[in-house]
Amino acid sequence: MSTKKKFQFPQPLPILQFLRDEPPPLDFLWPGGPLAETVSTLVSPGGAGKSYFALAASMAVATGGAADPLRLTPQVGGRVVYLSLEDIAHVLHHRVSAIRKNSNLPWRIHERIAEQLDLVDALGAGFDLADPDCADALMERADGVRLLIIDTMRRAHSLDENSNGDMARVLGVLERVAARTGAAIMYLHHVSKNMYAAAEQQAAARGASVLVDNARWAGWVRKMEATEAERHSLQDRGPPVDPRFYVEWGVSKSNYTAIPKSQWLERGKGGALNHVELFPIVPKKKGGGDGDILGS
Repeated sequence: MSTKKKFQFPQPLPILQFLRDEPPPLDFLWPGGPLAETVSTLVSPGGAGKSYFALAASMAVATGGAADPLRLTPQVGGRVVYLSLEDIAHVLHHRVSAIRKNSNLPWRIHERIAEQLDLVDALGAGFDLADPDCADALMERADGVRLLIIDTMRRAHSLDENSNGDMARVLGVLERVAARTGAAIMYLHHVSKNMYAAAEQQAAARGASVLVDNARWAGWVRKMEATEAERHSLQDRGPPVDPRFYVEWGVSKSNYTAIPKSQWLERGKGGALNHVELFPIVPKKKGGGDGDILGS
């Protein structure tokens, strides 16, 4: 006998109230970032730094911006769960330590991060969003959480990544969890191999198109290319930077707000990422002096 619940059509929304009253402000995790109660994604090529980005973002949200190496400037803090599905605990320890050393945070902020951020090592734990019991456990774990990060999507299910039907099912689980708990859910994902040089494009994500189409916000991280390094310096008129130590991050899709300008990040010791201001190197005209330069 089937135990599947019979579908019940939802009740209509209070349209008269919607017409009469001003709506409450949308609750973004940070300006231009994901919205609470929705599902978002962060995509990048392997090794570009998305896990470091997600860990730093977790700390920023957990502390309400008190720990914010990426300069996301969240205004409201809350509990964060980081579900790591592909890295062992020792690697996570090294990453957290690298962020601490590069951010130079006081001890009281360390304690605040520890109180608000749960870093969960689920490698080999059998986590599978296609399993109803696992979905129920995630629903329970997300209760009272502001941000839940899944690293990575490929390890979060046992279905066909290239099937729109299968991935719609997986995204549906995450959407129900987000809607019922109020948590913003972000899953990390890889770009297709033939799109490594175009990670900023919405279609760069690997697998079924619904993995980005159904997400309400999509961010990206990519490595700096050598040609870009030749055009940027750390200070006005300075020498070109070394591309090995810089990545760019931005937003390719945002359903509820304007897409913000992309930002550069610098890799510190251990690979941790910090916001950095880079200056364009403007070429001089042939035979020109310092004031005789082309416009940017």
